[in-house]
Amino acid sequence: MYSKVIEFYLKKINSTASFSEVKLIDSYIDEMEEDLIIEAMNITIKNNKANTRYATRYIKAILDNWLNENITTLKQYRSKGGEQNARDEPTKRSFKKGYGTKI
Repeated sequence: MYSKVIEFYLKKINSTASFSEVKLIDSYIDEMEEDLIIEAMNITIKNNKANTRYATRYIKAILDNWLNENITTLKQYRSKGGEQNARDEPTKRSFKKGYGTKI
């Protein structure tokens, strides 16, 4: 049986995920709360990135941003501003739009 994170991922983000994509998402469970990982997936859905070929990378970027900021619980995330925090969205480097523009 899958964890609630993987079940959510397969139902809401990518029902045809490869083993490596599932393993990548699963690897964050040891580092942060499951509810925080699901919050990253909810942000992915809100920003219309679910069911795209970039969904897993988008989730990974959000989670990596949070880990870099030492956010590992949903409570910490919410205390730092939650969805109001611009760091929720990963940034990409673009020579046309400049460094650090929103995806």
